[in-house]
Amino acid sequence: GFFSFLSIRKWGITAIFATLAIGLSPWWRDIVLHPGNGFTYAFFIFASISFLWFNVPKILSSLSIGTALSIHPASIFGLPFFIYEWIRQKVSFKSLLLNFCSFLIPFTPLIAFEIITKGYIIRHWLERPASGISFGLSLDNVNHVFNMSGFSPFLWIPFIFFVLYKTTNQTKMWTIITLILLIIISFFEYFSAHYLFPFSVFISFVTVIALMQNRLGKLILIILVALFLHRIFFIEPFPPSSNRSISKVDTIVEKLHEQNLYNKSTPLAIVAVMDREVHVPQADDYHFFYRIDGYNALDISEYSKAEMLIIFVEDPTFDWEHWSTWEIDQFGSRSVYKVFSIDGIKAILYTH
Repeated sequence: GFFSFLSIRKWGITAIFATLAIGLSPWWRDIVLHPGNGFTYAFFIFASISFLWFNVPKILSSLSIGTALSIHPASIFGLPFFIYEWIRQKVSFKSLLLNFCSFLIPFTPLIAFEIITKGYIIRHWLERPASGISFGLSLDNVNHVFNMSGFSPFLWIPFIFFVLYKTTNQTKMWTIITLILLIIISFFEYFSAHYLFPFSVFISFVTVIALMQNRLGKLILIILVALFLHRIFFIEPFPPSSNRSISKVDTIVEKLHEQNLYNKSTPLAIVAVMDREVHVPQADDYHFFYRIDGYNALDISEYSKAEMLIIFVEDPTFDWEHWSTWEIDQFGSRSVYKVFSIDGIKAILYTH
């Protein structure tokens, strides 16, 4: 709503196509269909850069990006846009200080928790510091960002020349920042999909903003909306039907219990992968059934105390042997103990 209002106020009624292009994009549909921290933080990133672009009082954009970052660490990639705008607008020290304070507001509960617990989260992280990130040149992340955005990278390249020729200096710089961020993630081997939402937001935003700045761009935007509608109605209708039942998770857990590889007092660290779109290291549903059955399924912050790590892999194409996350790294050095395939789901058990 806020983006629609701000864009219509700036460009008139034709800006409705800008709103449609955002609302029909694949990444927006994903976050609407998957409520949860790993998805909905993208709303706040979108809000923050919208407020920033349309020059709404800066306290709102700072508060929005602070909220996004307090939910998900990938939001940090939105900060270069803020730095550029602060430099471009020659923001005063007093204004920067106010922005910083509004940025910190969402972190207040976390800061209070750390003070009360004498640094509980920091202490546990320092016991086994790890990021779960692997470096290595790869275009997988970039390709997936474009898939989530609904754009072809080969069509986006000529769009860059369109931007450099037809748009404002501000638009040019925002596009260059987006390109730099895409280059940065090409040096990481693998990001879970929920880490890539900010980049899809940036691509969609700069594309729509650039196209709204002249008649040819608006015509291209109308065509883009038509293509998104065609995709929704004829290629990828939504919402998709779920092929995953909670009873199946219960069955998998019960069958693994029957193998007698651990007892109810064994401290267990449990991690799960559904598909590229949904990596849920906390494995809440598996945790639930383990605890209902009386087993010692540890909280994420206690994984360093576990005697066994169990990874459930529901995606048959997933490369679990090279998968690393902060949660897995907390377990420490590990070796494969047993691998089971139960009803199409792999269960990999690790010991120290």
